[in-house]
Amino acid sequence: MLKPTIMRDLQIAAVHLHDSVMQSDQLIRALRFPALSGREREILQWVAAGKSQIDVADILMISHRTVEVHLRSAREKLRALTTAQAVGRAVSLGLIQPG
Repeated sequence: MLKPTIMRDLQIAAVHLHDSVMQSDQLIRALRFPALSGREREILQWVAAGKSQIDVADILMISHRTVEVHLRSAREKLRALTTAQAVGRAVSLGLIQPG
C-alpha cells in the first residue's frame, strides 16, 4: 500500500499533467479540426447533399458496407452520435460545404 504522502504527490502530479495536456496546442488543434480522410469528407459531402448510404456507394462504386465504415469513423472523429450530427459538425468546421 502506498503511503499517504506518496499518494498525495501522485495526485498532484496527475493534476499538473492533465492541465499541461489540456493546454497543448496540438490537442486543441485535434479537437477543433479533426483529421478526416479525403474519403470520409467525400462521403459526408454526399450525405449533406441528401444522398443515402446506398446512393453514395453507387456513386463512388464502393460497397455500402464501406460507406458505413467511413461514416462510423467520421462520426468518431467528429465526436458525433449520428451521421446528421457529423454532417452538421463537418459543415460548421468548414470541412465540407452545406448541401
